Amino acid sequence: MSQFANQEAQSNPMDYEQALYLALHCPLTGLKNRHALDHNLPLAITEAFTQNRPLSFMILDLDFFKSLNDTHGHLAGDLALKEVGKIVTALLGEKHEAYRYGGEEFCILMRDTQLNGAMRMADKLRKSIAQALIIHDNQPFSITASMGVTQLEHKDSVQALIARADSALYRAKNAGRNQAIADKLLIVKHTRV
Repeated sequence: MSQFANQEAQSNPMDYEQALYLALHCPLTGLKNRHALDHNLPLAITEAFTQNRPLSFMILDLDFFKSLNDTHGHLAGDLALKEVGKIVTALLGEKHEAYRYGGEEFCILMRDTQLNGAMRMADKLRKSIAQALIIHDNQPFSITASMGVTQLEHKDSVQALIARADSALYRAKNAGRNQAIADKLLIVKHTRV
């Protein structure tokens, strides 16, 4: 920080804190933004490797968002983004962090979470988003989301982690949308009760 910026921060700490918050958060959804993700994701990866802990990553994309904006208007699109921000915030625990990645895309960083736990979270999010009823100009509408989920692998880079989640997201969209797909086949063991 420059000497001038440091003096400004000391003379008016509330303005500095507010500016810092605005620099790292999406004003529409209240979630952290891509700039915050670009800073936090490499740190989370390093932490996961150093502490030998699992880390999962999800990209969530609202289905047919352009069509929503074209049909109901951009204010309706903003309401949909806000609603998704509320849903994500309500469902995530303290270890998980949500980010508005850009446009209608969100990323979720899930510390201490294996792929099967991340997929359970993805399904909860998917169902909650699909069940939400949004009203704009007395017109109710709903939205759905597709998700791609992956787990950190040995020696992964930030780019590799994002690319795998993105690839799974496109598979979810190509398979009909409104679903979550993991980048790897999950083997679930069934036990008799």
